[in-house]
Formats: sequence, structure tokens, C-alpha cells
Amino acid sequence: MTERNIGLDILRIIAIILITNIHYLAYSGLFGMGGANMSGYNYVFVTLLKSVDYCFLDVFVLITGYFMTMKRAPKRKLVDLWFEMLIVGLFALVITTICFPQSFSILSAIRTFLPITTYEYWYLFSYGILYLMIPYINEWIDKIGQKTHLRVILFWAAISLFADINPIIKLELIQGNYMGIVWFTYVYIVGSYIRRYGYPIKGKYFNYLGLLAFIGIFAIYYFHINLPLNIKFYSEVSLPPLLISLALFKLFSQIKTITFTTDKLISWVATSSLAVYIVQEQFQFRSIFWEKLAISEYVNSPYMIVNWLLCMFILWTLGIVGHSLYKFIYSRYLQGCVYGMINIIKAKL
Repeated sequence: MTERNIGLDILRIIAIILITNIHYLAYSGLFGMGGANMSGYNYVFVTLLKSVDYCFLDVFVLITGYFMTMKRAPKRKLVDLWFEMLIVGLFALVITTICFPQSFSILSAIRTFLPITTYEYWYLFSYGILYLMIPYINEWIDKIGQKTHLRVILFWAAISLFADINPIIKLELIQGNYMGIVWFTYVYIVGSYIRRYGYPIKGKYFNYLGLLAFIGIFAIYYFHINLPLNIKFYSEVSLPPLLISLALFKLFSQIKTITFTTDKLISWVATSSLAVYIVQEQFQFRSIFWEKLAISEYVNSPYMIVNWLLCMFILWTLGIVGHSLYKFIYSRYLQGCVYGMINIIKAKL
């Protein structure tokens, strides 16, 4: 039986919402827009989104480390992942072509058939590399013990903090950028420690640190505090968003169950979260969707939040339908054949 944690299922859904927030702000031009260019309530709303958006990466990898540290990582899951990217991506392409026939291009179709080799799905590519490394990371963690495990985390945190506040050395030189495997590995190790040994300090202090990090990032954005060029407190690979993510992880992991029906609904929606990401990153869909949403027209309107909710509703609806289509086609018709071919190839090798 698949191990489920309802609180972490909710957090997985939130992480996809955070990814969508980044796209919502980036493709509309709102990310760099100042308060003078939009109404006060919208500026507060946008600043709140910006303050937590970069947690999405940490949240996903923390969950992976938490669940996978005691498990084997079946490589067939990567095959399943590739077919989900392909089928859901084709679904997004077909929907976009039906609604906007003039948007179709051969290039878009080719990019959809080669999902993991394009920039669109950089997160899934990096996650795939991490997934291949999981057995070796887990084997190393098994050998080092709790004390060394914690020392590695604290040493890396110190290096990360140095990278965050050092105005001379670029952050990427020390721990890579958000597309790299270095930060993925570190966050996985943190999630692994939590699963094996619990939190190294009392949970409430993680909440305080997360709240402090959130307030700091919010203040930087809201008041347009100009930090030296290489000081990054709020990137995908910096310590403050990780502290916020740890606080969220601690909070939601305590939710074990709500009601039977609600738990089933949350788990069902959470299983579609990856498809929501795939839909919005499909090349042709992305180029049309954010344009038609006309987000920038609502910067001084009380309906910006309604526009944001509409965006979420459309993407989650398409993601759930796309994932259901993937499960129907792949599980019923393709998975057995694909696994059979893999077994034949392995036997010949």
C-alpha cells in the first residue's frame, strides 16, 4: 500500500500553487513591478506571493527525502514519469490547438515529444538525476550515522549562509543554481534526517526561524531594499526559503487525517499535482495561456485575486483531466508492454 500523509499531500498541492505563482508573476511582468504601478491591496497580495514562491523546490525535495530515505528507488518510476510528461504534454498541446488552431507549430509538437530534453521541464530533469542518485545517497546516509548526518547539514547550512550574504562570491559558484543537482541533494539530506531522527531542535524554533525568514523576505520585496548584487536571501537555493519550507513541512506533517472522504479527495488531487506543472510548462500552452489571461490589466483592479483564482482553477482542472488521461492510457494499455520490453532488454544485457 502506498504510504500517504494527508498533511504532506496538502503541502504538495501548495508547492504546485507556488510554482504557478512564479509563472503568474513572471509571465505577466508583475514580479518586477513596484507598488507605485498597482493598487495597494494588489501590491500586498503580489508581495505575499513573491515572499513564499521560492519555497516550492525545497518543499518537493524535502517530501522526497522524507519518504524515500527508507526505500529503494525503483528506476521504472522514471519511465512512468517520462510517459506522464509525454501524455499530459500532448494533452495540453491538443487542447491549445483546438482552442487556438493558429498557435500550432511543428516545433511545439517536437518539443512535446522530447519533454525531458527541453528547458521547459528543467525541474523534472533535475529531479530525475536526483532519483537516480537516491540509492547511493541512502547507502551513504546509512553508514555515517546521526551525528555525522547532522554535522553535514549544519556545515552545508553555514556554507549556504556564507554564500547568501557574501557580496563578492556569486551564490552559484558554491551551491549551483536552481536547476542544479547540488541544492537538490542537500535538501534531500535534510528531509532524510527529519524522517530518521526527527528535528535537531524543537519544532517551534523551526516555526520561529521560518516566520523570521518570511518577514525578512517580505520586507525586502515590499520596501524595495536594495541589497548588494551578490547577496541573495530569497533565491531557490538560499537558506531563508529553506527555513520557511521547513516550518511549513513541520506544520503540515502533523496533519495525519481529517475525514475519510476529505483524505481521499486530497490524495486524489495531490496525485495530479505533477500534471498541473506539466500542463503549464508545455511550450505552446504556456505561450498562449498567460497572454490570454491578461493579468497585467488587473494590476489596479479589485479583481486581480479573482483572476488569480481563475488561473488556478483552469490549470488544476486541466492537470486533473490530463493525469486521469495518463492513468487511463498508460496504466491500461502501455505500462505492461513497456515493462515487458525493459525486462527483455535487461535479460539480454
